[in-house]
Amino acid sequence: MHEHSEDTIRQTVPDQIRILRGMALPGTLPAAQPQPPAPPGRQRSNGVNLLKGLVGAGLAIVLVLVLVAGYFGPGQRFFGGNSYAFLAMNGDEPIAWNHCQAIRYQVNPKGAPVGWEDIVDRAVQDIEDASGYVFRDLGTSAKTQLIGQRYDGNEWEPVLIAWSDRYQTGLLDGSVIGRGGSRATYVGDRERYVIGQVWLDSTMRDPFATQMVLEHELGHVLGLDHTGNSQQLMYEAYHGQKGLGKGDIAGLKKLHDVPCP
Repeated sequence: MHEHSEDTIRQTVPDQIRILRGMALPGTLPAAQPQPPAPPGRQRSNGVNLLKGLVGAGLAIVLVLVLVAGYFGPGQRFFGGNSYAFLAMNGDEPIAWNHCQAIRYQVNPKGAPVGWEDIVDRAVQDIEDASGYVFRDLGTSAKTQLIGQRYDGNEWEPVLIAWSDRYQTGLLDGSVIGRGGSRATYVGDRERYVIGQVWLDSTMRDPFATQMVLEHELGHVLGLDHTGNSQQLMYEAYHGQKGLGKGDIAGLKKLHDVPCP
């Protein structure tokens, strides 16, 4: 059983994470706001929950001061100032999706901005190019959350991308503008992520910022944690990053390197 973190991306500092139906939902991204910067650091504390053979976990956030030398948490790696971290480990390797199969996904466009199709297509393409994973578009869905079961009696439910706001779900409150993550179960002798979900703030109007938030959350879906390196898109706050950083890409490739079952 492994600990999976659940985090948020927001505009300033991440807030507390909640567990939704036992599913580990990493990632909220805050966007930069015109206010004094928060104290340096990252918040993090893990919890584990086992439900019907699926391992889930919630992250309740605790402040960790980042000193000049940097903080190296579990799974954290730094290369030439570029960093990445994993949400959960299986021994010496990160828990990851099976890269020998396409990751299927659906989009619930309710509340989505005009041109959401292009936003999703560009974000998915960037993640594919950076990671080596292949995503397969299964069209739209009316679902607002996953039920955590197999799809069509065989496949797991597709990853769900949906828009919401703080009135529809408490997952996007305060400065939180995105949330995402995955849930794992054993496939053979390895834990694998098998289902995942992303929520995006329906009040965001900037298409490029929305794309960046979606790429951050898809990074969580694939298994990346927040990094303390503010130059990376997987940093805990969105402050105008223009794309995936070298550390983000290195971490995504490490996830893809985990052998197929």
